[in-house]
Amino acid sequence: CSAKGRMQASFLAWREGEAFRLVVAGDLEAASLKRLQMFVLRSRVKLASLSEQLALLGLSGPQAGAALAAAGLPCPLGPLTSAHDARASVVALDSDRYLLAVAPEALPEPWRQLAQVARPAGVPVWRWLDVRAGFPLVTAATKEEFVPQMADFEKLGGVSFHKGCYPGQEIVARTQYLGKVKRHLFRVRSDQPLPAGADLYSPDNPDQACGKIVSGAPAPTGGHTALAVVQSNFAGNLHLGSREGPQIEAAAVNP
Repeated sequence: CSAKGRMQASFLAWREGEAFRLVVAGDLEAASLKRLQMFVLRSRVKLASLSEQLALLGLSGPQAGAALAAAGLPCPLGPLTSAHDARASVVALDSDRYLLAVAPEALPEPWRQLAQVARPAGVPVWRWLDVRAGFPLVTAATKEEFVPQMADFEKLGGVSFHKGCYPGQEIVARTQYLGKVKRHLFRVRSDQPLPAGADLYSPDNPDQACGKIVSGAPAPTGGHTALAVVQSNFAGNLHLGSREGPQIEAAAVNP
């Protein structure tokens, strides 16, 4: 977070031996590495980009766990846990969705084995799965736009209220305990593309935008779907880009 409690990045994190791995939006990698370096003081900690050393592979579906086992890959015991072997680290996002971190030179064999039961689908499908799961990702387009509670991070277990001092802690804690958050995470739909950072407006609020797209993807049933941070009392009458723009359907992710 910034000193004002606004998220500068969001991470998927897991421990691997004596190291921690952090997955961050690609367009925030350099800035995040530079920012985190500021907090390495006397501890024997080293930070490094692994983008050239590790490839990320997503696996999803009701048989995803069985597919991992059939390929001889480690399978985590539950959501938001990880498992590792010499070939790969596997993180369970939920009961049927996994993220694999594999060295590029070791990727062909797991890919071949998984492809026997799984169909390659591409990054847009993975982003759609994030939207379906209510899993927000901060990118350069939304950097410093939201305090964690606006994106429902406290409901995802993505922010700690017991951790020691960190930038923005006072604002994040005050927001939590005074209960004054007016904006929350919504799942929205439109016939038009919903790019990250796009503003949402309502004719009921003529003065300013009342929402912003966090991340979006094409929907398999047609049109587009996205996660958006929206001022709750205007969620029933939203338009994309301007008060006269295409109308948007919205439903709370965590009502």
